[in-house]
Amino acid sequence: MSSSAPSSGARLRPKKQQPKEDEVLPLTRAVPRLARPGRQPEKVSKVAIFLGILVFCVVWNYFYRIHLRQSTTPGLWFPLSTPIAPVPSQVLEKTVCLSNGQTAMERAFRKRGWKIINVGSNSTILQDTHNCAKNGLASVIWTKKKHFGKMGVFKPWQRYSWIPHQNQMSMKSFMLINLLNRSRKVTHQPVSFVPETFILPRNNPTLILNRLREQGGMNEPWVIKLAATDNGIGIAMLGPKSPELQTLIQILELPNQEIPQVMTKIRDQLVFNQPNDQRSPEDVQRARDRSESLNDDIIFQRYVCNELTFKGHKFDLRLYYLIASVNPLVVLYHDGSLRVALGEYNSSDFSSTHDHLTNLGQNRAFKDASASFEDWKLELEKHVKTNAEWFAHSSIITKNPLQHIRNQIKSSLAELIASVRHNAFEGFAFSESQEWPMENGFSLMGADFIVDDRLNVYLTETQSSPGLSDSLPVKKALNNLLLPNKVAILEEVMDKQSRDQALLPLRNQGTFELIFTDDYQFTYTESRISPGPCI
Repeated sequence: MSSSAPSSGARLRPKKQQPKEDEVLPLTRAVPRLARPGRQPEKVSKVAIFLGILVFCVVWNYFYRIHLRQSTTPGLWFPLSTPIAPVPSQVLEKTVCLSNGQTAMERAFRKRGWKIINVGSNSTILQDTHNCAKNGLASVIWTKKKHFGKMGVFKPWQRYSWIPHQNQMSMKSFMLINLLNRSRKVTHQPVSFVPETFILPRNNPTLILNRLREQGGMNEPWVIKLAATDNGIGIAMLGPKSPELQTLIQILELPNQEIPQVMTKIRDQLVFNQPNDQRSPEDVQRARDRSESLNDDIIFQRYVCNELTFKGHKFDLRLYYLIASVNPLVVLYHDGSLRVALGEYNSSDFSSTHDHLTNLGQNRAFKDASASFEDWKLELEKHVKTNAEWFAHSSIITKNPLQHIRNQIKSSLAELIASVRHNAFEGFAFSESQEWPMENGFSLMGADFIVDDRLNVYLTETQSSPGLSDSLPVKKALNNLLLPNKVAILEEVMDKQSRDQALLPLRNQGTFELIFTDDYQFTYTESRISPGPCI
């Protein structure tokens, strides 16, 4: 195993900004007037440009360090920012406007000594939350949903539990595009923790057709996902050589089609019309309406073969990561739980999409639908011993398979943050609609992973508003650990930022682990084990 950690003297600072072209042009235009007989204008031009850049750098360095408060202290502010104001003395510092129904979150705030202002029922929540923020009654605004354009942080010292551009991570297609772009332009390495993926309309449908007909794709399982639909409603399984794959090929082969027409047919014939469908007609119709109104992307992804099971059942992992601060950027990881499918897992049976779903929205009524990492640890150790020949080369895996999986997840999430760093966190003092200052935002996000039988992890999606229900015993125990620690970190960040102090090291990090800052990215270099053929 190889992982990196920030040194105590690590500096959190932005990428150095380069001078813009229009700041150099006046010097280049003046070059002809500087030319003397016998001297080559080209040489004068190069000297003038060099001197101009040198002067610019000296002036910028002075302005950067003196006037914009560049600090050598870890975790202090970016340039071009101002400290977030302290909470006024007439306002109770530990007061939160909290959406009704957030039982676990309310319990966590109360445990930390906060006063709760419950806001709104379903019919009044927008206006009630708006009034609570606007009246300056609380220092933190926590809502289950992001209220686009309806609500914002109206006071400079208020914090809001959303970041304007976090959909760069939570929208399935955006997440994948950001990761693939970073792979192509920066790392020049494949994104090993994402299965083979095509995205419509980004990719030409002929690429999918060629993959299926010419490159053996018909002999492999695939999954279709609607980018903006959650809770397993917008997912369809396509088994090897299945009628569904044949239908997809027929759709792709129709002549004289525009890509939007292809996407509509895929939604109608494959996603919203499935054999053995256990979705309610109401859920399907809502998903159809949402998909049509957003014209959301369609993801065509190779199904992960030979998935690891938990006591004979398919499962996935729901983990959490906390964007504790945008300026400076500080992101932390937290363990989660297993989400376990109800039916016995048959990897070769794709006749029912529902049997492959682990979403708690589908299975939350069953107490065995969730399992803790502690329960899973024992199963992992048994799996490694049973298949010792797969893992004999790695003492890291044989010694602690759970930590091996955890480190892969942390490294994958850190890579995701790196891929969205500019689109989600840089270059925006305010969101495009001027809803609230980005620096006042924070966010607790969820991430879902699949694990194969060689203990390789695959990121399937992230969630902007992960479920924090107490409906299952495992979930309640996790919430009692996760959420008070999250509130403690929020308190510390608020206090340090209002005092213009460095954020790191965090005194109240608790069970969270640091995975990304402005100059640190957690990495894990233990090699993945080549997966076996699909069974």
